[in-house]
Amino acid sequence: MSLFDDGATLALGRALDGVSLRQRVTADNVANVMTPGFRAQKVDFEDSLASAVSRGDPTAARSSVTGTGAAAREDGNNVEIDRETTTLMRSGVQYQALAQALSFKFSVLHSAIKG
Repeated sequence: MSLFDDGATLALGRALDGVSLRQRVTADNVANVMTPGFRAQKVDFEDSLASAVSRGDPTAARSSVTGTGAAAREDGNNVEIDRETTTLMRSGVQYQALAQALSFKFSVLHSAIKG
């Protein structure tokens, strides 16, 4: 195990991957808000990540992309723009927090090495 692949770093990396995927999927939903027949999707990864971390292997965490299950409009599209906008904002804050946590971890490591 190296200095950079401890459990916390791996978990933060997987969380960043999950949030990043959520942002891409949500952006796709927003981009298709007026596309007839488009079905919105969502990303879930938190439960898988928590389970993988509790087993001691954050790399086993998986993200899943599934339909939102929201009711469709007359044109068959089921994108709920308010929900998608909220998800984008929340994901942005989560990504920033995770990136800051990873940055802090590396700055502590840098200080420890530097002395």
